[in-house]
Amino acid sequence: MYSRARVRTSSSANQSLLGMQLATISDTLAKASQRRDADMQHKVSKGLSVAPTPDLTVGSASEASGTSDLGHGDSDVELEELQKRIGEVATRFPLSTMYSTATEMGFDTASVSLRGGEGNYEDGQGHLLAERRRMIQALDDDDFDPGKMLAELDGRTQFLRQAVVADDDDDDPRSMLAALERRTQLPSQKIIHDNGDDDLRSMLAEFERESLRVQPNLEDTASDDLEALRSGIAAIDLPSHQQGIHHSICSDRQAPHSQAKRPYNHEETPDTSVLDEDATLYKIASILANTGHEWEKVQGLTTYLFSTVLDGHEAQQQKEEFMRQAREELETIIHKAVEEEKIYYEGEEKSRLPRRLVVSNIAAGAVKEDLIESFSQHRWEIQEVRLLKQRDPIKRTQMAHIDFWKRKAAVEASFKIADIFGLCVNTRLAVEKADYC
Repeated sequence: MYSRARVRTSSSANQSLLGMQLATISDTLAKASQRRDADMQHKVSKGLSVAPTPDLTVGSASEASGTSDLGHGDSDVELEELQKRIGEVATRFPLSTMYSTATEMGFDTASVSLRGGEGNYEDGQGHLLAERRRMIQALDDDDFDPGKMLAELDGRTQFLRQAVVADDDDDDPRSMLAALERRTQLPSQKIIHDNGDDDLRSMLAEFERESLRVQPNLEDTASDDLEALRSGIAAIDLPSHQQGIHHSICSDRQAPHSQAKRPYNHEETPDTSVLDEDATLYKIASILANTGHEWEKVQGLTTYLFSTVLDGHEAQQQKEEFMRQAREELETIIHKAVEEEKIYYEGEEKSRLPRRLVVSNIAAGAVKEDLIESFSQHRWEIQEVRLLKQRDPIKRTQMAHIDFWKRKAAVEASFKIADIFGLCVNTRLAVEKADYC
């Protein structure tokens, strides 16, 4: 709808501008014709002063001058033909119709000044007539060429006829399809405007060309493929040097559409082996978007990987390394302490053997205090009393080791006869040899 209104506005403006130019040309031709008649009369008056004749008139003098000067005769024929053409154009395209059409369309009928500026039709006819008067006064006889003006009039008439036909047929679907096809086939052509400084029209024309250029890519989404539609929209927003990169990203996800038609593009696909930082970031973002990842998780993972705070990946790696080193040092210390303790107990056990008394046949319910009470005479000589887990398989009696501080006390206790809960215990030395005394 917007393009149709724009075509109508452009055609109406062209008709108005052409009408004004035709009026200017008509006025110029009229002035030139008057000046030529004045020159011819001046020449005739000179001829009368040289050779007067009684029957000589202005018409006969004009004919004589016309026959004597072949160049002026040809110019008169061209002038008459030009005036005839102007009359036909004025009859077919009246100025009142042009002005009314432009007014109804709401278009500001701007007129182009011959001095390089822009005029406004709303300023009145006075400014336009003054400009025509200055143009006519500036013209010389040598600059007036009816043939050139006739050719210019033919070209403008042809342009006006095409504009009127386009305005009449702008509602025809066939013409609209033909225009769309021409624009699709020629995407690199520039739209030429009469007003070179019209930035808004140039921007709209550029946007229309970009839309037509990527339109074949959007037609591939007729099969309701969401991934293909997403890639097509992304291709519109991508710069030209990144479209090849985006195509390489989505090629494996759009395998069914690989044989479909591609957008018409004259640019070569850049080498994807050399990627700048922006292209790499866009590629990663496109891969995450196509695989359906949630952006919250991606943001959290990215923050974890690249953050420098205590919760970041680098800080966590340093923390884990520190914990690993501390754990290794602790295990080394523990192992060393265990080895030292093992050596100590081995030496202690070896030193206690000569001072140890082995007691057996102890009642099943007896405890350490019962043993100490049985050997009460050597209470202050006892170093340690230990009940063993071993029991007699038949009687279920217990065994114990009593370590004394001295070998002599252990020997004396070995000769003592004691009982616990009425059950007599058996005693013997752990080492019977006298070398340990």
